[in-house]
Amino acid sequence: MIGDSLELILIFGLMGFLINYFAFTKGFYKIPLRKEGVEVSLKQLLSTFGIYLGFVIFVIPFFVRLLQYLSSPLFPSMTLLNIVQILLLLAMAFWIARFFNSQKQNLFGKIWKSSPYPIVQDVGVGALTWTLSFPIVVLVGQFFDLFIYLLFGVENYEQVPVRYFKESLGSFPQVVMAAFTILILAPVIEEFLFRGCLQNYFKKIFGVRFAIFLTALCFALFHFSFSQGLGNIALIASLFVLACFLGFIYEKRQSLYASIGLHMTFNLISTLRILLFPD
Repeated sequence: MIGDSLELILIFGLMGFLINYFAFTKGFYKIPLRKEGVEVSLKQLLSTFGIYLGFVIFVIPFFVRLLQYLSSPLFPSMTLLNIVQILLLLAMAFWIARFFNSQKQNLFGKIWKSSPYPIVQDVGVGALTWTLSFPIVVLVGQFFDLFIYLLFGVENYEQVPVRYFKESLGSFPQVVMAAFTILILAPVIEEFLFRGCLQNYFKKIFGVRFAIFLTALCFALFHFSFSQGLGNIALIASLFVLACFLGFIYEKRQSLYASIGLHMTFNLISTLRILLFPD
């Protein structure tokens, strides 16, 4: 455990330094100033997160429990429960979009994109940023894994989405729906909430850099789960680093499509790793 962790820390530390130093010397980490700010009010921010938390904490669990209560040998199957959850998440996203469109400020469009770059290019730059962020995320994760092991002797913990995807591997329809949730729904919803709403709100108060830092911290803490135990330390630390890259690429490209591209790429690589090496 210790030898493997030290080896990975050395490899990814060196890799991350070289790749990011090269990107820095080429001016990649310069953030352009927006010609027009995206003004997200406290009311809009609280309303958006209120809708999201209301669905996640109350609406979706209520319908899932209702279907389970009405269950019979044939109804509802896990596949049907997953379909219902996805439909409810889509309904929530539609409701949030309707809320922002009702503000009559074109705020929804400005959050998504306020730059002249093509959307495909934004997504591509976001996806390529994975090469810069991945070694640093792994480095931080391995460092805290080693720290937890040395102090508490704990290892072999998993993030909740990883466990959720592994549990779906026995059924093809459930794998498809789990992949759709992890690869598309989660990145789109989370990027709109955190980079689109929270980061833009923080930015008008604290400035760009501190807004990226605060949003990344909130994003990482948002993924805390009691079921992850001490693993929360390493998982939250690595997610914080990833979220810093997500916040940066959103500001650099002035497009939510870029941060979604990076988020999707990260989730895709993790998903492929689970499919290829499920154990």
